[in-house]
Amino acid sequence: MWKASSLFVVVAVFVAVFAAQATASDVVVITDDTWEQVLSENPVALVEFYAPWCGHCKTLAPEYEILATEFKDEDVLIAKVDCTENEAIAQAQGVRGFPTLKFFKGDAVFEYQGERTAAALSAWIRKRSGPPAVTLTSETFEEFTAAVESNPVVVGFFGDEHAEELVHFNKFAEAEETLAVGVVTDSALFGEVTAPAVKVFRSFADAALIETVNEELANHVASYSLPDLTELDPSAFPRYIAAPQPFALFAFPYDSEDKDAILADLEQAAKETSGTFRWVYGDSAQFGSALARFGASGEVFPTALAWYTDAKGEIAVVAFNEEDTLVVSELGRWAKSVIDGTVKPFRKSEAIPESNDEAVKVIVGKTFDELVTNRQTNILVEFYAPWCGHCKSLAPIYDELAEAFAGNDQVIIAKIDATANYVPPELGIAGFPTLIWFPVGGEPVNYSEGRDLDSFKSFIEARLSGSTAHAEKDEL
Repeated sequence: MWKASSLFVVVAVFVAVFAAQATASDVVVITDDTWEQVLSENPVALVEFYAPWCGHCKTLAPEYEILATEFKDEDVLIAKVDCTENEAIAQAQGVRGFPTLKFFKGDAVFEYQGERTAAALSAWIRKRSGPPAVTLTSETFEEFTAAVESNPVVVGFFGDEHAEELVHFNKFAEAEETLAVGVVTDSALFGEVTAPAVKVFRSFADAALIETVNEELANHVASYSLPDLTELDPSAFPRYIAAPQPFALFAFPYDSEDKDAILADLEQAAKETSGTFRWVYGDSAQFGSALARFGASGEVFPTALAWYTDAKGEIAVVAFNEEDTLVVSELGRWAKSVIDGTVKPFRKSEAIPESNDEAVKVIVGKTFDELVTNRQTNILVEFYAPWCGHCKSLAPIYDELAEAFAGNDQVIIAKIDATANYVPPELGIAGFPTLIWFPVGGEPVNYSEGRDLDSFKSFIEARLSGSTAHAEKDEL
């Protein structure tokens, strides 16, 4: 469940200016009325779900045009859907943030999570649109299995009688984002392997053999393809998430005079938790701001964030408590507390307001669960940034809206500074302001109507009155 450099932005702006001079576009526009027909006629397609006001969508636009031109003569459709005008599609596809990019290949659907450049998207599409695994021969086997310097490679060994296991393997290969995947059906290449089986070839250890090929294959591969301690490679992050063992990202300043000693202590912590917990580390100057999206302040270093599976079987993230002193040599103890569920949680938060008597209620990181996650009342939340001009323009209208519903105990109008407080990353806050309706007993709904008082009031009144027609129209 993880997200452009200044140079990229400059290049994107330049390309945008150039692209604006063109009158034609190779990106196909899909609407509610044409969705089924377009997808049935184009079984392989990449679709961008966007909103015209979204800054990230505007940045992507010139790159997406380049991509569409590259593929216009190939059997891959590059298309887009304006979710503010075609909400039925957005709702059906579970779109929660913008832009969302989905690749459709027959009945399979894959969501793109990588870099939003034409080059990165093109490479991803070509992998997705080809066969799920490369068929290896005696001429290609050794070279393929030796190319493990950057990433491990995965090879499946199957005979004609292993159709069921091959189905599981192909599903894994189809979904795999970063690892090269090959398949061997020539028994002369099996060596000591007894098919059906899968081998993970890696640079940091001997090849690992997986003898049970079933629906858990992705978890097994993730477990064997990752070392106990390594420097962070963002492209490998999805594999850490997929692995059954919890892991932590440790961030510290690489320009520290104590860098060698810090890494030595971290290596000791990794040895203490070997086989049960993994560690990746990175420069806080590069990854510090990203940590702030998952609960850390992004200002206190060194620090650590752990990803683990909670009691509900869901992926959870916990930051090291910044109110405590982090001793690197004692991080093994903290990791064990993550494993056994006794870890003390920490979330970036402003101070809880001493009084919260204004019509627009203030939410901070420490009160988010109480007021939003575990809500007992319907609540409309504005996720804003203090520097955002659109947020400042919205403020008086939002205040007036709150005053209009001040006496209604069925709804709360609230706001949270998303730059200073923890916001669950699964909400997909990609721009400011983002407004989300959190109904009691229901799933969150992105607000995408007009930002005038009447539009806000109509939206809320329809929700409170249970107007299903309006609700279906609005829900994203």
